[in-house]
Amino acid sequence: MIIKKSEMTIEDLSQLEILQGSTSLIYAVIGKIVGAIIASKYYTYKKPELLGLLPTIFIVIAIIVILITMSIFIRQSLKNENLRIKWKGRFLLIAVILLLIGSLMDTTITLTATTLIIARLILIWRLIFSYLGWLMPEKFANWLIIDKE
Repeated sequence: MIIKKSEMTIEDLSQLEILQGSTSLIYAVIGKIVGAIIASKYYTYKKPELLGLLPTIFIVIAIIVILITMSIFIRQSLKNENLRIKWKGRFLLIAVILLLIGSLMDTTITLTATTLIIARLILIWRLIFSYLGWLMPEKFANWLIIDKE
């Protein structure tokens, strides 16, 4: 049965498609609200230090949204019977933890050359684990999953 776009209902969407759409909307709305509040406070009180709060507040809110949506997605993938999907869920869990650590290091601590390198290396490793979680290559999956025959 072919479903036309105009006939598609919310029940026809996968949970991931719904989360991706709602996450993008949440980011946009929260970003605009936080930006407007901080900009209004800056222009009202003329305090330049308020502008430094914008990236930190936005990243904290973004991390909270990512943790909520990814925890739902990871929980579903770890419950799956398919071993490949379970491994993808494990890699995504590691990626989310590394994102949390790397982002907080990047925004909250005073960056020296050493801490900047460490934070960026953590974020690079997060990208590698995200790649493995979303687009696990077939050869890598076959290496991880040994079928019991």
